[in-house]
Amino acid sequence: MIALKISEDQFSCLIEDAIFYMDNSFSKISGDSTNGFVVDSPENIEKIIKNGWGELYLSLEDSDEEFIVLAGETSWGGTGFVALRTKKTNSIKWLIHLSTMNNPIDVKLENEIVRVTTDLNYPLGLDFVIPIDRPENFHIEKTAANKT
Repeated sequence: MIALKISEDQFSCLIEDAIFYMDNSFSKISGDSTNGFVVDSPENIEKIIKNGWGELYLSLEDSDEEFIVLAGETSWGGTGFVALRTKKTNSIKWLIHLSTMNNPIDVKLENEIVRVTTDLNYPLGLDFVIPIDRPENFHIEKTAANKT
């Protein structure tokens, strides 16, 4: 994946609010958790405006028989990321890099979705619910503690 640099001791991606896909396409994301998100149609990574690279700091992981989900913060001020890695090929299927995600504090694979809870409005947080096969259809839910 051209949008990622992975080495033994470093994990980086292009600085952009986007979903980066295994086929070297990306979908730009605009908006925020308050007003909602808009995900553009996929484009070839060659069309991205490069704003540099941000280091990804992995802090959370969960897995099932088929996938490993990774989440954490970035070096780009309060930005979060979520990546789905396939166990069979050990490749990244998709990665969401989002400057309005805040720090992930929990990640879970639940059947066909990835659930990432962030510390926005700490300690209650927000849940990003991401369909494994259609990450562009992600949405926000309030955590159980925040549903009162």
